Amino acid sequence: MTDLIETAKAGRLNEELDGGTITLSNVGMIGGMYARPVIMPPQVAIGALTKIKPVLEKNEEGEIVERNQMNASFSTDHRICDGATTARFLMAFKKYVESPGQMLLNLR
Repeated sequence: MTDLIETAKAGRLNEELDGGTITLSNVGMIGGMYARPVIMPPQVAIGALTKIKPVLEKNEEGEIVERNQMNASFSTDHRICDGATTARFLMAFKKYVESPGQMLLNLR
């Protein structure tokens, strides 16, 4: 894996990974509630978003409230991106979906 990282840093990715990108799949459009996204080479990551559904949960005061929930799953090629980086990306994605204004504040 270290060789691949060094190759990528030097701008010389091999043919297998050349042109790789991220795909975002919206299975919620067809009512999907769960997805297990599979990477198709030369892609390096794929995400799947499910249908938004109302759920009941307790708020900070212990009251039962209705909130919207959308599941998101991401898979990455671990030759390019480790699991911790993917988890941090997913947490940032969650934050921005829940508070889109935060994304605008963090644009550079």
